[in-house]
Amino acid sequence: MNLRDYQIQLVDDVKSAFKKTKRVIMQSPTGSGKTFVFCYMAKLAQQKGNNVLIVTDRVELLKQSGGALSVLGVVFSEIKAGEQHELDNSVHVAMVETLSRRLKNDLRYQIFLSRIDLLILDEAHLRHHDKLFNFLSDHTYVLGATATPLRAGTGSGLYDYFRSLINGPPIESLIKNGNLVPAITYGMPIDFSGVSIKNGEYDPEEQRTKIYSKNKVYSGFIDNWKKHCNGKKTLVFCSNVKASKDLCGRLNGAGLSASHIDGNMSGTAKTEVVKMFRTGEITILTSISMLTTGFDLPDIECIALYRATRSLPLYLQMCGRGARPSEGKRQFTILDFGMNVGRFGFWQEDREWTLNKKQCKKLSEPGLIPVKLCPNCDAMLKITVLLCPFCGHVIDRSVSESRFVMLQELSYKEMVKEKKTVNELEVIRQAKGYKQGWVLRQLGTIDRFKEYGQIKGYKPQWAYMQYKRYTT
Repeated sequence: MNLRDYQIQLVDDVKSAFKKTKRVIMQSPTGSGKTFVFCYMAKLAQQKGNNVLIVTDRVELLKQSGGALSVLGVVFSEIKAGEQHELDNSVHVAMVETLSRRLKNDLRYQIFLSRIDLLILDEAHLRHHDKLFNFLSDHTYVLGATATPLRAGTGSGLYDYFRSLINGPPIESLIKNGNLVPAITYGMPIDFSGVSIKNGEYDPEEQRTKIYSKNKVYSGFIDNWKKHCNGKKTLVFCSNVKASKDLCGRLNGAGLSASHIDGNMSGTAKTEVVKMFRTGEITILTSISMLTTGFDLPDIECIALYRATRSLPLYLQMCGRGARPSEGKRQFTILDFGMNVGRFGFWQEDREWTLNKKQCKKLSEPGLIPVKLCPNCDAMLKITVLLCPFCGHVIDRSVSESRFVMLQELSYKEMVKEKKTVNELEVIRQAKGYKQGWVLRQLGTIDRFKEYGQIKGYKPQWAYMQYKRYTT
């Protein structure tokens, strides 16, 4: 296997960054071949007589890393749970939790890690890698690889551990060159204002009980899947295990071929389910988050988001599972039943990744992105689009052909002459580029201030402070 042009550029950029710092993040979109790139760098380091350790977080990634290393002709050994391991090889691959346990209890592994020259952390945006930094020597170079160099919620940021960020090619560029396939997105409007936010994320159980256990949502999923993805291999992401099992049962009850998978299942059971999905024995696989990384199945043609998230990395990781090209596959479909596009924009949009703390915080904050539905094919589009790229329908400016209006065309009088919902006010603000005070001056009641604060993810006391400021 040969490196593609953009992969060669990534290698060169990482080398240049290592001349200035020993802590480098390499970003490249899901499906762009990050694993092959960092395995190639492991080979280069081995050829120079260096000791290399690749750390992953899932069995799937472990096998994927091993596969790429084997293709490159790299001799390596695996550090596996429940097995004794010789530490005298030059390249090792380990599961992060297995390695962490041994570092706590075995001085031999502490010495081993201190002698590593190049440590490669796959899915480096995950916080459980952080504990390894306590055992590193000053001479160790660290390369973090991820499609989404951003951490959601509270806690440490990548900027606390890394000093340089290398950006790979944007998704649009990879699509243009045929390395990824484009997505067409369909959505179902759902109101999440009644779902609590805990630790920066929509509560999984409340999502299930208040939203995804409703008959009309089940029916909406089945109807939309049959309309847009009938017969296509589909990977579904749900809010929790119960929601995944419930949806799977409903799908089978409707005569569709579906199965469920989660991390609590035995290794044998999970392997069997994945095998059935790969071979086409089942068409729809419902899950939670265990297949967001390290699951490589190019012929997936539909990603269904049967959940809402406030995490941009999670959103992109889920969508990216369908982006790999395969024979006869020209595009893949995203069914968004969580209004996620309205928080983060479309999957394929270019994003400016950074290690700047303030900019990371801004990037991680979900908003309300103005989007609309094509009146002909129901595809989700940017609010400014007048020609649907999927069906060619010409969208008339003069009529409201979707549940969103052409906000850029509204005058100030038109925007305030009738009372808007809190969501509508925020969408208008973003579309027109107004400051937040424009919304706050129109909210009026404390309940609407609370609702707006929940949309923005602010703490409860924020609503009372702003209510007092703007109504007295």
